[in-house]
Amino acid sequence: MRDVAFSCDDGGADFLRTAVWSLLEHYAGEEPLRVNVFEGFGGHSAAHKAALAEVVGRFPKASLRYHDVEPFLKPYPDIVKGRENSRWNVFTWTPVFTPQIISDSEGTVVHFDIDMLFNADVSPLFEIDFDAVGGLVACVHEYDRFGDNAGKVIWESGILPPEADRYFNTGVLVFNTAACREERTWEKIIDWYRAHYDIADRIEQDAWNALYWRRTVALPAKWNFHDRNMKGYAKWSPFMKYWLGNPPRECLEAALNPAILHFWGPKKPWKPSHRPYRGLYHKAMRAVGLKVPREQLLAPFYNAANAVNLWRIRRRLDLMTFKASPFRPLKAVKHALLLPFEWLGVMLGALVLSNVPHRWMLAICDALSAVMYALDCRGRRISLENLRIIEGVAPMRGWADRFDPDKAKYDPTRREKTVIKRSYRNMARTIGHVFWTLRSARRRVAEVGELDASSREMLEGNSQAVTVSGHIGCWEILSQLAFLAGHRMMSVAKPIGTSGMTRLLMRARRSIGQEIVPAKGASKQLLAGVKAGKSLGLLVDQAVSPLDGGVWVRFFGRPVPVSAAPAFFAAKAKMLIAIAWSHPLKDGRYRCELVETIPAAESREIWTTTQRCASALERVIRRHPSCWVLNYDCFGYSVLPMGEAELARRERR
Repeated sequence: MRDVAFSCDDGGADFLRTAVWSLLEHYAGEEPLRVNVFEGFGGHSAAHKAALAEVVGRFPKASLRYHDVEPFLKPYPDIVKGRENSRWNVFTWTPVFTPQIISDSEGTVVHFDIDMLFNADVSPLFEIDFDAVGGLVACVHEYDRFGDNAGKVIWESGILPPEADRYFNTGVLVFNTAACREERTWEKIIDWYRAHYDIADRIEQDAWNALYWRRTVALPAKWNFHDRNMKGYAKWSPFMKYWLGNPPRECLEAALNPAILHFWGPKKPWKPSHRPYRGLYHKAMRAVGLKVPREQLLAPFYNAANAVNLWRIRRRLDLMTFKASPFRPLKAVKHALLLPFEWLGVMLGALVLSNVPHRWMLAICDALSAVMYALDCRGRRISLENLRIIEGVAPMRGWADRFDPDKAKYDPTRREKTVIKRSYRNMARTIGHVFWTLRSARRRVAEVGELDASSREMLEGNSQAVTVSGHIGCWEILSQLAFLAGHRMMSVAKPIGTSGMTRLLMRARRSIGQEIVPAKGASKQLLAGVKAGKSLGLLVDQAVSPLDGGVWVRFFGRPVPVSAAPAFFAAKAKMLIAIAWSHPLKDGRYRCELVETIPAAESREIWTTTQRCASALERVIRRHPSCWVLNYDCFGYSVLPMGEAELARRERR
């Protein structure tokens, strides 16, 4: 049984009926869907209840029940109901108590506003893996801190902590009910309002954002689409990272095919209005026997304007594909010209490097690294900036004067140039190792890799572990050596180039027998692997958006968001975390050296554990900067002001 919930008084019963009909009309899930209606303080009339029951009765998989919310709200009369000059209706508070009211639901519960129309099956909302990210709720972002004036007002009001970068809308709120009950989120929200009542402006939404913005899973924009944004979508710059907190492409797709339409604002579709998707709402009103409002005199002109906006949006979405991008034509042409050479390189690597002795493979890779260094102008400038950050001589930059590798001057000293060239050589040798081990992988890895005493002791003493490293030394051989030592290893791979190229490279990485999973959707597979007794090999020296599970840590003195996956999986499965790296030796071989271990009992604090992993890798990179992949822009996020504020807050605890 799946549960959805709505809150309204008797005055909103007609619009509730319209929303419920559209919800059930599109529902295609195998499990029955139960519609929960929160009422109280007078309740719904018998006629309205009968009308809603008739609508629900049309659908064999659906059922209906009402909940009296008075017992849940009465303990808080100073905030919810009895407050003098209260700005909010009592039913604006009931979504806060959803996990408590629907106490017999152990899974996911979704609460919807009544001013909504459903245009797609809502089953995907019940399949969110909250455990993988430690989330409490899921919802759609409405503003970002660098967006329009409305978003700036929210941050200037003091409602949100300074490190928060997004503000979400609670019109669609997907609850992780078990976690919310365990933390008693409703009590914390009420307490927050007691302290911030004078500045709060957006019902219970402000409290959710202020308290739980970090515990929120971002839903695609189509699950809570505001049609008022369509005019902006037709003209906003595609170079912006976010449009009101969501990726541009995601917004365009939502405008063309919204899953849930949210008609928030004073101009409702059940009243005379010019909203673009009011026709869909009027169709639902007719289906439940409601009278449709008459069209206004200027409706044809607004319809034409809406049609033009939709055409522009469709055109922009078509042009944002790789084949016909008007926004970055030179980059698209460059990528198209380089693609055959990339494929040629991959195929030659698979055919040539896998069939030559190890010393020949190293010689070929060294020659290719010299070519890479000569051609990669942008990468050289990034490498120089990163090297100076490692050595502490690069200036801290603000948002306005962030480092631009396309304009930066490349003026290394002789020593810096040598270090950067060796970094390219190390990267080329690592890639060459992947292809070289396509044949006789176990024998070849055993020939060129070895474990130091502490690493061997750690692997022998723990049947399962989370091994953590970075793109330093030959990062590929670490999991391979652990596999040879008897651990069933799982690692994550990001897509590289085309899908065919990615499959070929993943086949090369699997040659020894370890399991490689794609980065997209990796959490479920890794969690299943951990439960099956497998060990994990993860890299944590790249920036990961906080929306994708990154947490802000200090890396070479800069605030950088990195993956919290090692800490999460170690805490989940009570595994040891082993931080290691592969030290390149003069003869072209590698020695795996253990840097630090974190016992399972100490991995519960996610941020502290992630910071320890980053600090351990930082110590290794400082000693051996030429072994790190310097041409990766690791510190691109570090210019954001929220990073420093977050770190300061963490360190004050």
